[in-house]
Amino acid sequence: MVKTVVGGFEIEVGEPYPAWVKVSYRDQVIRNIHHSELRDLEYAIGRAIKAARAKLPEPFRSEMD
Repeated sequence: MVKTVVGGFEIEVGEPYPAWVKVSYRDQVIRNIHHSELRDLEYAIGRAIKAARAKLPEPFRSEMD
């Protein structure tokens, strides 16, 4: 298993195939995701980051970089 912790998020990638990915936030499991859905999640998060950044006033947009 591979575990990554960033801020309040924790991501665990299980072994062997198929690699299930457990996404937690502040010790609460949000979702278990099949490895084949990770690219879709990456795309959705990227879109959310761009949308959130666009809504911020100019002086605060660097917070999203």
